Amino acid sequence: MNLLVSSLMVILQASTPPSILTLDFDPSVRPIVATRLTLGAPAPSDGAFVNRVEWLRIRSAIRSLRDTCDLGVTEALGACADGIDRDRALRDQSTETLKEANAQYVARLSETQLALDEMTDRAQVAENRESLWMWIGITSLSASVVFTFAMIASQK
Repeated sequence: MNLLVSSLMVILQASTPPSILTLDFDPSVRPIVATRLTLGAPAPSDGAFVNRVEWLRIRSAIRSLRDTCDLGVTEALGACADGIDRDRALRDQSTETLKEANAQYVARLSETQLALDEMTDRAQVAENRESLWMWIGITSLSASVVFTFAMIASQK
């Protein structure tokens, strides 16, 4: 494609009068049509004046600018990809930390549940003991009352 553009530029330059010059900086920049001035010729009132050295510097700057832009985009994409990788690593690390914390919480909750079950069993055993002693006491008291009435009734 560049060969085709270059050959078209040569044909266009050959078909234009010698006082017209076409400046081709880069394939991405439209060619600039310029007027070639000779010594002593009147200069147009508008436009820029560029000698050959300046034209070469401008062309190099435009080509370097494109390379610099490509480099900047490549570096920005690389930094973005690195940032995404770093965020993924942090997310994975955070997920692992949450999993560990959840496992520890489950273990502590299980221990607490076992302790609560054990305490409930002890309380129920103690309540059953107290209930047993209460019934023994009531039975003993009732037997004493009946025995006392029986003794009183037998003495009469």
